[in-house]
Amino acid sequence: MTFAGQIVLGFAWTCVTLAIAVGFIIILIEFFHLIERPLRHFPGGVRRGILLIASVLWMLLAMIAVVFAWAALFQTLGAFSNLEDAFYLAMVSITTVGFGDVVLGREWRILSGFTAAEGFIIFGLDTAVLFEMMRRLRNDQAMIDR
Repeated sequence: MTFAGQIVLGFAWTCVTLAIAVGFIIILIEFFHLIERPLRHFPGGVRRGILLIASVLWMLLAMIAVVFAWAALFQTLGAFSNLEDAFYLAMVSITTVGFGDVVLGREWRILSGFTAAEGFIIFGLDTAVLFEMMRRLRNDQAMIDR
């Protein structure tokens, strides 16, 4: 694939996988609103802990879904002969670890940059969501304590 083709494909697939990540965030926010009230009878620290653990695990599941989506693309393109290598490359690229022991061939290597860029975006979004949730929980607890 040409350089321009890789850029177009990388941008398009980043749009698709970001939609997956944002969908998970929207579901998390809705879940947060639904479960927050029933958990009010728990002490503040326990309630915050339950919601934080559930949120982090949900975001991890979202990350796995995004990694699988990238791995599926790599597999569909024929960049890897097995899903494990495709998943591994997607995971180390999204987390920006980039060990370099498994790499895309020259005809697809630009895609790994898109994968890494998406990792930065997703980690930023997830961090912002978690901070906002914790801020809201602290504010709600302060109102309950008054």
